Amino acid sequence: MNINALARQLEDKIVELWDWVKDHVKETLITVGVLFVLLIAVAIFTSSGSRYAPDSELNYLVAISRYATGDTTASIQTFLKLVETQPKSPEAKRSLFYLGHYNLQKGALEEAERYFKRFLDSGLDDPFMKASAYNGLATIAVDKREYDRAISYLKKAEELNPFETYKAYYEYRMMKIYELKGENDKALEVAENFVEKYKEHPLFSEVSEEMRFLKGVKYVHEGSTLD
Repeated sequence: MNINALARQLEDKIVELWDWVKDHVKETLITVGVLFVLLIAVAIFTSSGSRYAPDSELNYLVAISRYATGDTTASIQTFLKLVETQPKSPEAKRSLFYLGHYNLQKGALEEAERYFKRFLDSGLDDPFMKASAYNGLATIAVDKREYDRAISYLKKAEELNPFETYKAYYEYRMMKIYELKGENDKALEVAENFVEKYKEHPLFSEVSEEMRFLKGVKYVHEGSTLD
């Protein structure tokens, strides 16, 4: 099976998760799609090859497998060792991403931000992983109430990510952030764009409802202004 076919299957699986996602948005901001990031990373890695030591390749793949199943102690040690001993290798560069994700999950936001930025500066050509790193940085920015920065990160993530499911999710997040900022007009604009582009998406009904609400708020505000 080639990488595109595998990625498409994984994207289909992601869609199946959205019913749960809609009811658990806050928890999902950090964790959604992580397993699929891991699986796609493995597929891309194993097909692309590496000019570095076979042992490091094997250790990296074992670390990913352990990380995906919750065994973070051993996997994080392997990621750190790869970063320290072979910093220019693809395995080490990808390890930076997982170190960022790990720290984000445990709430060490400064460390997470540092690793995500190191990963993005590493030069690794992996649009999907880069988009996921920007999404992680957006989560950190929201926690710091740096909403403009969060939106900027999500726009970069949307531009990079090749999968429509994720692009829609980033737009959904942007809508929510604009609402946090109190910029309902911009939130409405994003919602309208979402509804136009992603009619088959599992979040379509929720965003449509939010769009109607935002239109109602706008109507009431404009009406009160006219009075």
